[in-house]
Amino acid sequence: MNQSKRNDKRFRSGERAVADSLEKLTASQLFRYIVVYPYIKLSDTVVDLGCGGGYGCFLLAKKAKKVIGVDDSQETIEFAKQHWASLKTEYLCMDVLDVTDKFDVVLINQVIEHVKDVEKLFKVLSQITKRYLIFTVPSPKQKIPNKFHWKHYWPDEIKVLLKKNNMKLIRYNSIDGVYIAENESD
Repeated sequence: MNQSKRNDKRFRSGERAVADSLEKLTASQLFRYIVVYPYIKLSDTVVDLGCGGGYGCFLLAKKAKKVIGVDDSQETIEFAKQHWASLKTEYLCMDVLDVTDKFDVVLINQVIEHVKDVEKLFKVLSQITKRYLIFTVPSPKQKIPNKFHWKHYWPDEIKVLLKKNNMKLIRYNSIDGVYIAENESD
């Protein structure tokens, strides 16, 4: 399914974090994954939708039983496999809307704004989330337009999407744009 605004799946398109070592990542990039740690159990299977270059999956695998990284760029997935593989990580090239397996924790960082059919995305997210959905979005106040983004969402818009899909918001931080929701239907 073709969802990206510019349909630019190139690895170095400017929209993916490219790093082959943790030292090359910014504090913000690392934070998006470290904030998830308290919500992951050692027995959990986690999916990182829009995993980019794979460093986040590598970090999450330090705590989770298994981490699946999903990205729609084959080149990106190959980079992740080459630089961020571990016994507890797996990388798949596919559209986030095509994921059907269920996961204890679903992570989707800086991806929602890239999906045109956000209603369908949140329906998929609620169907594949067993326990927690954790995601970040850019600030809707961001003044610089991004040619890859369809829309930036206000917290009230996100809350409506969550509620409509039986997801209960349990934490939101406006400074870093982190949302943590619990699936109420499982």
